[in-house]
Amino acid sequence: IVHALIGFVRSPVGTTTLQVFSRVTVVWLMLYKVVSSRSSVGVLMLLVAWSITEVIRYSFYALGLIKSVPHFLTWLRYTLFIVLYPMGASGEILTMIAGLPEIAAKKHLTLEMPNALNFGFSFYVFIVIMCLIYIPGFPQLYGYMFTQRRKVLGSDAKKAA
Repeated sequence: IVHALIGFVRSPVGTTTLQVFSRVTVVWLMLYKVVSSRSSVGVLMLLVAWSITEVIRYSFYALGLIKSVPHFLTWLRYTLFIVLYPMGASGEILTMIAGLPEIAAKKHLTLEMPNALNFGFSFYVFIVIMCLIYIPGFPQLYGYMFTQRRKVLGSDAKKAA
């Protein structure tokens, strides 16, 4: 997020924030705390998608610093997301959903009323809302990547050349 803020990478801050927030939620709030979420098929999906994505992304950024990004790496960066984005997002959702029964039973990270703070927080509801945010959020992020792909590899890139 900081790299996007200071212009070190050319990524929108909002998009980057959403991606980082969802990953932190899945890794620390779900996989670390909610043991049952670890057995979800979603974990394999998100690990494969995230791993391939990050190896390509950071290779692209590193080679971009010395202005020597090979075309095949550019093509991979702006093409593999077509499969990896839906795989990763689906994996994240499946992992969160898999943990809901345990969250409900054990009240993980939940603060019930009454209490001294006079404030309640339901981690269960928070995770459900997180999953629902994917409904409007995923198409926006996915569409943004297609726009970027068109700029870099498609007709927009040919017009600029």
